[in-house]
Amino acid sequence: MVQLRSDIDALERCKLDPEITLSEWQFDQELRETLDGDLRLKLVEWGADPARKALVVGAFWPELVIELARKDMFVTVVDDDPALLSAMSAAAAEAGLLTTITCIAGNYIERTFEPGAFNLAVLWDVINRYTVYQPLLKKVTRELKTGGQLFLRSKIKGMGSIAPKGALDRNELMASVEELLVVQESIFHHVTASRVAEKASTNGFAKKMLPSALSLDKSLLRASTGMARYVAILAAKEKQLGKVSFNLRS
Repeated sequence: MVQLRSDIDALERCKLDPEITLSEWQFDQELRETLDGDLRLKLVEWGADPARKALVVGAFWPELVIELARKDMFVTVVDDDPALLSAMSAAAAEAGLLTTITCIAGNYIERTFEPGAFNLAVLWDVINRYTVYQPLLKKVTRELKTGGQLFLRSKIKGMGSIAPKGALDRNELMASVEELLVVQESIFHHVTASRVAEKASTNGFAKKMLPSALSLDKSLLRASTGMARYVAILAAKEKQLGKVSFNLRS
């Protein structure tokens, strides 16, 4: 598949913003599991398939990578943070999964994989870190096999709230994904819980409030998903990119 010059130029404009980082709670195993454990299980149930290849961009959640590998998937992990990648390698070694987990250091946007190399791609809180994200979506779609799956989780701008740096417009994000893939499910979540979690890593009282915050979020989101601060998108590549790659749902 020939890559257009315009696509190459777009990738060159897709830069990591050093000022945008993950929230502190996402590096805390207990908090991460409390907030996103159910979503992790859903991803594994939806996307894991024995003897297939998975790409995970970002090494901050070793348990997720190990769980995919334990489903007999061959997992490639790419991260620009040497410390996170080292911790990922150590976790893979401890789990006895070094033969099925490959760790690659560097910025994913600068790594070249073969078209159709992967059956599953996971972008968990990754695209927010880039100055533009559409070229990244096109790149990862190209590297998925026909019939391959993309799991994307992103911070979004919540209705009536001050958007943190890197939060994306939900409608623009959904439209960008639907131009390339067929969206099977979108899950809007976290209104107050993620804010409480930001304090919970250093505040014991805030940690105790998390279950209440998660319960409140469910009530708020039943009323309107517009308040959600995160979205998970589960999508599939039905056609080859460059031929037909559009979501034709009404």
